[in-house]
Amino acid sequence: MSEITIISSIAERLNDLSQEKACGELILMHNEDPQQQWHLYLHMGRVVYATATSHRVRRWERAVRQVLPHLAGTPSVHQPMEIVDVRCPWELQVLTTWLESRKITAAAAKAVVNHIVREVFFDFIENFCTQMVWLPYRQLQQHLVFLCPQNLVEQAYAMRADWQNCGLGRMRARMPRFQPNMAPVLCHPEHLRSMLPTAMFEDLLMLLQGQLTIWDVAVRLKRSPCDTMRLLLPLVGRGVVHLQPVEDLPLPVRFAANTLPEVQQLPLIAVVGTDDYLPTLLRDAGYEVMVLAQPDRNLLQLLRRRPALFIFTTADYEFCQLLRQSRGFSETPVLFLLSSNGLLEKTRVRWAGGTLLLPHPVSPAKLAVAIEDLLSGNQSPAGAQMVAAIR
Repeated sequence: MSEITIISSIAERLNDLSQEKACGELILMHNEDPQQQWHLYLHMGRVVYATATSHRVRRWERAVRQVLPHLAGTPSVHQPMEIVDVRCPWELQVLTTWLESRKITAAAAKAVVNHIVREVFFDFIENFCTQMVWLPYRQLQQHLVFLCPQNLVEQAYAMRADWQNCGLGRMRARMPRFQPNMAPVLCHPEHLRSMLPTAMFEDLLMLLQGQLTIWDVAVRLKRSPCDTMRLLLPLVGRGVVHLQPVEDLPLPVRFAANTLPEVQQLPLIAVVGTDDYLPTLLRDAGYEVMVLAQPDRNLLQLLRRRPALFIFTTADYEFCQLLRQSRGFSETPVLFLLSSNGLLEKTRVRWAGGTLLLPHPVSPAKLAVAIEDLLSGNQSPAGAQMVAAIR
């Protein structure tokens, strides 16, 4: 799969989620290393935050240093902030704490989030991501920024083009595993001294010790990453500076002993069929799920546990009729998700006692509407009210 095809597929997926006004988390995974991931958090189709597994703390530190230089280095590994909810990115919880204590303004918090999100978008476009996983779930408690995903992709792609123009392409030809988050190390100080004015030499001497990435050096020099790349590229070419991988900074927060708040258990839903995706989606949304691959063998278990909703992903009309003949499930809503939803299927669903038929696959947003209405007793879902749990 070509690079342009990959970027286009990601942009198309984000556009679809934006059109659906979806809420949830889109996970992108590196083709060769699935542990290298990028997490994009969406609310109503807009990007509210983004993280990457690589250099997450450094990315946070850079954003804070640019927007809030007086808070750079805080919280620190020596005085970590306690995090109480692992489901929400710790960076947002730090910003919320600072906002509540009036250390920062809302505008400053927005600027920090903007810096981080834009860098994450550049990072995954710069890498080879071919796998995408969408996890609809309860929304993030974050209302600082609502960024258009299409604009973010375009900005990241433009930034990547700038990197190419300032020498990133030539660097990749010489060093295939080159990444902008590599750290420059000064190998020959005497050569550098002869090439630069004294003031600039002293600044670079402190920065090129292998502890700061190219991104970090750019922030310290108050230059753009591309300008910094133009400055370093001749030095790398002459062997004066060497580039090497560098670890992330220590995590500046600690997680409380009980980091998951109590969540009210949502109703039990029985899924009839062998669909692998649907049960995962429902569980991620907080529902209890029981899967019935062979439903006729589970009648006693069903009567004992009494699901609040049945979702059929197969046209098992006989089992639906059997449910309707049972006193325990004569009124339980039944949703059919079938690939074909023509007049014949609608007639069969009605004849079997089904409550609603939707085409499958169905978008998480439409499914959320249907489940909300069916569980609330609305037998003709209007689609006006969305469930926060599934997005």
